[in-house]
Amino acid sequence: MTHMRCSPYGRLRMPALCLRPLFPPLLPVLLALLLASCATRTATDKPLPMTPAQPPRPQPVGSLPGLAQDPLDGLRTALAQQCAMSRPPAHWTELCSSLQQAGVTMPEQLRKWLPDRFLARELVDESAPQGLITGYYEPLLTGSLRRERPDQVPLRGPPPDLLTIDLD
Repeated sequence: MTHMRCSPYGRLRMPALCLRPLFPPLLPVLLALLLASCATRTATDKPLPMTPAQPPRPQPVGSLPGLAQDPLDGLRTALAQQCAMSRPPAHWTELCSSLQQAGVTMPEQLRKWLPDRFLARELVDESAPQGLITGYYEPLLTGSLRRERPDQVPLRGPPPDLLTIDLD
């Protein structure tokens, strides 16, 4: 009878034979895992029902709480800057012309102008009535290989004092 050794230096170099002594101790663990995968769900394991999020409800701007007390600091300037864009967002052309025609300069005038042109959307989460809404400013920078306006200034290249640091 020939003696078989399970060694990388022996005559038999088959990994399956080397793992064979480990199989009997792992058999109960593998069997338990196999049986656990066949378990059925109980009534308490029901998944939570998926309810579609309700779209925000429209609300007149004039009914917003605190609008009468808000000083509206900077709102007129922000609207004017939006209107001064070379390509304002869709439907802003009409808003901008009505803003200029109405001669809105004072907060009281702005409070009367807003409700006819804007609609608020109420955001409600019944499970958490107190919330926080954050906004992020992401500038949109456009470039062109040709001059499109007389006030455009070309970028000629990186500045001479620009530092480049290799972080690798």
